[in-house]
Amino acid sequence: MRRVSQSDCLSDERGSSPLRGASHGIHEPMTLPIGLREEAVRLRVEERRSNKEICTKLKVSAGTMSFWLKDHPLAPEEKQSRWKEKMEGGARRPRGPQKIKDVAGPSKHYAVVKDCELSNSHKMAISESAILFRLALHGYAVATPVFEGTKIDWLVKVPTTGRIIQVQVKTVRKGSISLRCANGRGKLRRYVEGEFDVIVGYDLFSDTAYVYLAREVMHLGYVAAASQEAAERWGKLLEV
Repeated sequence: MRRVSQSDCLSDERGSSPLRGASHGIHEPMTLPIGLREEAVRLRVEERRSNKEICTKLKVSAGTMSFWLKDHPLAPEEKQSRWKEKMEGGARRPRGPQKIKDVAGPSKHYAVVKDCELSNSHKMAISESAILFRLALHGYAVATPVFEGTKIDWLVKVPTTGRIIQVQVKTVRKGSISLRCANGRGKLRRYVEGEFDVIVGYDLFSDTAYVYLAREVMHLGYVAAASQEAAERWGKLLEV
């Protein structure tokens, strides 16, 4: 009779385990659709969604999501901002045009292009034109920076003080204004203090501009919410 060794027993135990690696407490379900993990990472990196939001959207367990996103954590500032929103009444950050739609219906400008597939550069051109129109309407003199590579879109002269302020324009995406810019190497980085005085996000759906002073957003993570409190607040330029 052959003597059963300890290694044989361990081998049998491993073979009977339904999930390889389960003995280490970390495993991935083998029945999830291909590409789901990549979509989870995209939602975190590009849209800065929380684990809970991504779990709900993709219908994946919290344990699996934590494993997938362990190399892509939210910044401490983002976690603090979400906690503060929750403590102040549970207001959640808007996640798309439908949130803005509740406040104002589709604009006449949106109706012109709603069936078109707009490129990012086209959207940016629309946003910059919309902000330029508003600045002129409110009596601000506008110029473009002379040197390439600057992180601002407009140099704006305040008529009452003569002061020149730096204005950065962004297109509102999923109810948020990005606080990131290109780093010159094909990647994105967060803006640093002094690169703009005012940042304005434009939402084509509602034809609304959201105006923020640098000091209102520099403590945030990678995005600022398109809040109605900042809608068309052009008087803020006098506070710079």
